[in-house]
Amino acid sequence: MQPVIQPLGAILYSPNQYVIPVYQRHYRWDVGQWDKLWDNLQELRQPHVTGKHFMGFLVLKPGLPQPGRNTAFHLVDGQQRLTTCSLLLIAIRNLARRNAFETLADEIHNYYLVHPPKRDMEHFRLFPKERDNEDYLTAVRGEQPVQGRMGRALRYFEGKLMETVQVTVEQELRGVFDLICRRLEFMCATLEHENAYNISRV
Repeated sequence: MQPVIQPLGAILYSPNQYVIPVYQRHYRWDVGQWDKLWDNLQELRQPHVTGKHFMGFLVLKPGLPQPGRNTAFHLVDGQQRLTTCSLLLIAIRNLARRNAFETLADEIHNYYLVHPPKRDMEHFRLFPKERDNEDYLTAVRGEQPVQGRMGRALRYFEGKLMETVQVTVEQELRGVFDLICRRLEFMCATLEHENAYNISRV
């Protein structure tokens, strides 16, 4: 492994794609985990708090490089955290669109959710597998309704943002976006020769 600490923004902004393998669990986080993440964000927003929040590990297995294609990494561990953070960014983008903050909405969408030049599967920076796929891609596209647990997560975060942030003030909404991208950190470990399936079962 080659561990390195990276903020969420650097992970998603990179020219990579994160694919959740078929052997991983489906998206399982619920209100308890969402509440904990939201409480951590609220603590980070306090004026006297200047540190960062450690989100845990992302364990990645690089796919085979292909000319003209972004590097695809299989997300061996950390899919619940990375998926939830992406859903939170979608919630911010949705509120930015509703309030006609197009620059902010386009920035989130084009640099943290999709790869604009790419098409089909390569278009999405995070690509869930199996039954989570349709719900997540529906959310990224901004279509309605978003079903399942991902839909509930999206509505949860949109509701929390409207309760605690002046979402009609662009600078307020951008402040939350910047905080999430800069102050949520992951320990990223890239596998070289390890057996990804065995690690994922630990």
